[in-house]
Amino acid sequence: MQECSKLVCRLGVRGPCLRLRFTETDFKQNLQIHTQMKNPLFRYYLVLPLATLLAQWATPAEGTELADLSHYLERVRQHDPAIAEARLRWKAVEARVPATGVLPDPELALGHFFAPIETRVGPQRQKLGLFQKIPWPERLKTERSLAEDEVTVAYYAYMDTLRRRIAEAKAAWIHLASIEQQRSILDRQRTLLEEALSTQDSRFTSGRGDLADRLLIRNRLTELESRQLALAGDQQAAEAEVRHFAGGTTGAISTSWDRLQAHPLPGRAALTEALLADNDLLKSLASQVERAKSSRDLAGLSRYPDVTLGFEYSRVSDNRFANPSDDGTDAFMGSIRISLPIWKSKYDALERSATHALSAKRKAQQSLRDDLIEAVHRRYAEAEARQRQIRLYEDRLLPQTREAYEATLSGFGSGQSDALHWIEAQRDLLDAEMGLVHLRTENLRLMNRLERLAAVELVGEQAAANNNQ
Repeated sequence: MQECSKLVCRLGVRGPCLRLRFTETDFKQNLQIHTQMKNPLFRYYLVLPLATLLAQWATPAEGTELADLSHYLERVRQHDPAIAEARLRWKAVEARVPATGVLPDPELALGHFFAPIETRVGPQRQKLGLFQKIPWPERLKTERSLAEDEVTVAYYAYMDTLRRRIAEAKAAWIHLASIEQQRSILDRQRTLLEEALSTQDSRFTSGRGDLADRLLIRNRLTELESRQLALAGDQQAAEAEVRHFAGGTTGAISTSWDRLQAHPLPGRAALTEALLADNDLLKSLASQVERAKSSRDLAGLSRYPDVTLGFEYSRVSDNRFANPSDDGTDAFMGSIRISLPIWKSKYDALERSATHALSAKRKAQQSLRDDLIEAVHRRYAEAEARQRQIRLYEDRLLPQTREAYEATLSGFGSGQSDALHWIEAQRDLLDAEMGLVHLRTENLRLMNRLERLAAVELVGEQAAANNNQ
């Protein structure tokens, strides 16, 4: 069976969808193929096309259907390049931590005396030295702490990118669902207009209709067709954006406007508390402040000396002029080197720069905190206003408009009112229905922005069973 696995490797077939099973007969046949594969012509004309075909067959399909919002957002998490890049940056910074806070590499020195120095026991020929630099102990600890702060900063940068891209993808989904709902409303209104036009044509043919009414209905129908064409183009652009976020999938997109919902709006204080506790930008800046502290501490520790321990060995030849008892004895020597940080102005400048950088990060942290709190309060006030408008539309404006439309439609059907009044009622109804869609869309967008700021889920989809109920 090892020969069989080698055969698969030679074919170059890879992919999660490929599964091969071999029987004893297959094993013998593959052994014969394996021996024939030594022929270059056989490889070129048979194996290479077969490997290409199998590799294409093993490639997973890209036509994944986006059945709901949760499935779509999962695709975004898996396939969005910006999220993948931020995660790899975090992992790259994390991988550097074991390389910090450790002793520097030792140094090995090898020397040769081209003009040997004669000593009492003989001339020196070669010299070998081994040296190890030992920084100030607190400096190694601070370097490790600085590297760990870098990891924390990179992690929260990744989380902020993840939440930002998820919020942008969710906004694209809301936009697409809103366009589909608007097209559905226009389709219903167009059907009503076509039925009214058919009725008016019958009346005009029988001599009971008015030409002006026919022209009014036709003009109104043309206006609706123009709006439908504009929305069709917008829908194509919105679908392209959704597919882009989902990794370029070509499958069907199943948005459901009725299932999209904004969760109950929490209190202003609760949202502000969640913002201060869970916002990734604030956490990232807090980590940057800690990193600046470590940098300042490291700059202060640069004033302390480093110690270098050394061991040296010298090879000595026999003395040619005397014959002492220790003739030709090799020399050994230990050494200690201490750096002298005497340039005070240089270290003062390093520490002063690090202190200013720390102060700047603290100011940036406070500024961002104030800006985010103001943004939450502003979005909160806008969301409250939109929700009050939605309740007004649902409880009073839309029912009253529908009632007026039904009354006008009844009068137009019985011939008691002209087409102008019916078209005005129809336009009012369309404006009310489209206005409610726009308000709900804007409310969902505001809640999505609040969700992005406070890291609290505020926009989702109802379960299918609840929706049907």
